[in-house]
Amino acid sequence: MYEEKGEIMNKFKASYNEKQDILYVYDNSKEAKFSIDSQGLFIVDIDRNNKAVGLEVLDASKVVYGLNKKLLKNIEEASVQSVSKGNILSILLTLKAKGCTFISASIPISISK
Repeated sequence: MYEEKGEIMNKFKASYNEKQDILYVYDNSKEAKFSIDSQGLFIVDIDRNNKAVGLEVLDASKVVYGLNKKLLKNIEEASVQSVSKGNILSILLTLKAKGCTFISASIPISISK
C-alpha cells in the first residue's frame, strides 16, 4: 500500500503551476528514458526499468477527480507508482496536501507497442 503510519511511501517531489493548471510529480533521483503523451492530458516519464519516474498532468484541477487548485497549491507529499499489463500502463497518483487526508487517483494510459 502507499500509506504507512500517515506517510506516503516512495516519495516524489511535486510542483504545481496554478496559472497553467499543470501538476508535475517526479523522482529527482531517477532519469527518464522516454515519455508517453496520453491524449494531451497526461505525460508520463519512464525510466530504463519501464517504471514511471514522472507524471505531468495538464488541466490537473479538471481532469483528476478530487483535485482542485487549493489542494494542488498545498501539496506536501506525493507518490507515483506504475504497473504495465499488455498495452495499458496503470498509474497510481497519491497526494497529501496541508490539512487534508490522502487523495489517490488511478490513471490508465494506453501505450503503443
